Amino acid sequence: MNPILAEAKSQLEGLERKRQRLLEIIAIAERLDDPAVSLSVADPTKQAADTAARATRRPSVVMTETWDAVRVILSEHRAPLKLSELLERVVARGVEVGGKNPAYTLSARLSNSEEFVSHRGTGWWFQNQPIPEAPALIEESAGNLSTDHPSDSNTNEGDSHGTTLADPRNIF
Repeated sequence: MNPILAEAKSQLEGLERKRQRLLEIIAIAERLDDPAVSLSVADPTKQAADTAARATRRPSVVMTETWDAVRVILSEHRAPLKLSELLERVVARGVEVGGKNPAYTLSARLSNSEEFVSHRGTGWWFQNQPIPEAPALIEESAGNLSTDHPSDSNTNEGDSHGTTLADPRNIF
């Protein structure tokens, strides 16, 4: 086929599609102009009922699967987890997270649950439970302090409070 003829036919088809859309718009405008046609205004009572129905709707299988996995993971870990770590563990349990950005998808699912909350800088944890305190490194190593080295001092002489410092060789 002649390239000029093909281009002309292509443009004609495009114009025909535009013509059809314009005819549809004209038909809608004419109906709106007709006094027999009235626009219905949304009933606020119905909108409130629809919102309440959505709020009481049962969560999808995917959501409950995700929440169940997160509940088990956090219970086993006994401390909040950052989203990236939580995502790894959820996926490792076989839960399909999906989405263009799985971390955003998981975050959205958890945010839609009344059971979990994100604590900035700490991670995700249960909404109704206090965040467990992380054991202090000094407390963990306090039992490992060695007094076998008389030349070593566990007291910081420059510290006016006389606090005891752990010997770094014995912490790990």
